[in-house]
Amino acid sequence: MQETLFIGADMAKAKFQVASHEGAIPAAAIDNEPKAIRRWLKTLPPGTCIAVEATSSYHRRLAGLAHAQGFTVYVLNPAQLSYYARSIGRRAKTDRLDAQMLARYLAREHLELHPWQPPTALQCHLDELIGHRALLVKQRTALRQASQQRSVLKKAILQLDKAMSVAIAAVDAELRATTAKHDSLRAQLARLKALPGVGPLVGIALANRLSAVPLRSADAAVAFAGLDPRTCESGTYRGRKKLSKRGDAELRRLLYVAAMAAARNTAIAPLVATWRRRGLSAIAAYNVLARRLLRAAWSLLRHDTPFELKRFVGA
Repeated sequence: MQETLFIGADMAKAKFQVASHEGAIPAAAIDNEPKAIRRWLKTLPPGTCIAVEATSSYHRRLAGLAHAQGFTVYVLNPAQLSYYARSIGRRAKTDRLDAQMLARYLAREHLELHPWQPPTALQCHLDELIGHRALLVKQRTALRQASQQRSVLKKAILQLDKAMSVAIAAVDAELRATTAKHDSLRAQLARLKALPGVGPLVGIALANRLSAVPLRSADAAVAFAGLDPRTCESGTYRGRKKLSKRGDAELRRLLYVAAMAAARNTAIAPLVATWRRRGLSAIAAYNVLARRLLRAAWSLLRHDTPFELKRFVGA
């Protein structure tokens, strides 16, 4: 039986470097354009697995073309790969070495990874809108903080603030218009908005991400968002648990915002107060509530069931 070929591809705008696990095929630099990619893919045996790092948008062309030709593609988290590179004691960094590291990681960990599935046009559009909105909100927040520091720039900053607010409103309008055009998205959003603290933006983000990634359980959804607590124990030492933060950062941020809003619900406030009395900080309590919201969202969409507040509070 032919052994699976594991290939790593270190992506860049003009070219990408490829290498295989244990040198099964020669390393090479490939032009990052469709004709060259298709020509290279034809040289690979069926069943080949290809790993790319989620680098800007440079990986999308290779991932899409490779998947279309029947290869198994894995789009990997850059932060996770950085930790892995340090763990194996790598002392140098080149495109070829990065490709070799990707191939090695894939060969050893592929059974624990989720193969990449190409997003639909709707999912791409929503991701783009949500990403643009997040960037605008971040920049507007930075400007508002700067206006408090430097009064000489306050007038100019206020004008920029107004322009960014207009841009954010335009993104929100496009999100509403897109939702109105798609019955399935509208139905998912209606179901998710029953969750405390979940408004249109958080609901759309949840519906989009949970439909794009085939998560097998609520625990997998929590890990995908990086809301899973990371245990730190050694011998008799018991360190403070922290979030892994290894998943979708924007989804995690939106869920935290939703949790802060949900904590004001009269049915949920006592639950949060109980967690605080047990010693949790406000941030930790909101993260626990964000996890619970995400689990409930996954269940609502997976099982097509209505939201029950009593069950949510008592879970």
